[in-house]
Amino acid sequence: MLKTLNLVAIGFLILALTGCSLPPGYYGKKEIAKQSIVSEVPVAPVPTPAPTLEPASAPVQAPLAVVEEKLPEGVSPGLKKLPVGEQLTFSIRWMGLEAGRTTSTIKEIVKINGRDCYHIEAFSRTTSILDLLFRIRDYHDSYVDCENFYSHRFIIRASEGDHTYDEINDFDYDKNKAYYLNKKKNEHKVTDIPGKVQDIVSVSYWFRTQNVKVGDTVAAVLHSDEKNYDVTIKVLKKDNFRMGGQGRVPMMVIEPKARRGKKLYKKGRAKIWVTDDDVRLPLFAELHVIIAGALNIVLVSHETVNVA
Repeated sequence: MLKTLNLVAIGFLILALTGCSLPPGYYGKKEIAKQSIVSEVPVAPVPTPAPTLEPASAPVQAPLAVVEEKLPEGVSPGLKKLPVGEQLTFSIRWMGLEAGRTTSTIKEIVKINGRDCYHIEAFSRTTSILDLLFRIRDYHDSYVDCENFYSHRFIIRASEGDHTYDEINDFDYDKNKAYYLNKKKNEHKVTDIPGKVQDIVSVSYWFRTQNVKVGDTVAAVLHSDEKNYDVTIKVLKKDNFRMGGQGRVPMMVIEPKARRGKKLYKKGRAKIWVTDDDVRLPLFAELHVIIAGALNIVLVSHETVNVA
């Protein structure tokens, strides 16, 4: 949530702008890290609490695959569908220590507002050391359109420092309205949206579907805290990324930015290294935050989980 961003939450948000899921056996390993990153620090698992929202309708079959289109030379194709059951875990490193982790899982396909949607659950937390300064336990549930990859519903159940949140956002595209419910305060709000919007989870999966090349900038509208933000992701250049035992992997370096109206969001800036293929796997990110200095985000594991 933009109004409560701290040094770890800024990392989670910027990571959300470029995250994606990993197909089984991609690059042949379940542990991936840049060689310069410090060794992994174990984090105790935290059980997922029961959802506070009534369940969506029964799971439906995945949509049919889209016929491939022929792209111009130099364009990296995006994904056409997301793999249900995939789970990625990222580590956020600050001053040589692990500050937090975020795990994102594509759990199932359900019906929301009459549309087939991917249910994606993201859990973010600080480590025990950072808990002493600012404890974060955030659960985000995003319901992403299977065909066009925009958000239909976004649920927040979060604990950040002394604050807790239990909120639901539903998007009505017939009326271009966002319906907000604060369950703690029983507070309802209605805000305007300019058409199809993303939430802070869905925007990452939307980026995976974009066909891009060096020099391209893709744009979306992100809705958060009853506000609309213009998000751009620019492909800066191509690069090679050395992975232990895998040699050099072709990469694209991208830069996400967000603004509201004419005001650029300036609490942090980032460069992210993503694979130059139709997976767009984010392996590593360098972030510079005004109040905290440099942060690194690294993909540390992936797995296919049983979502039955």
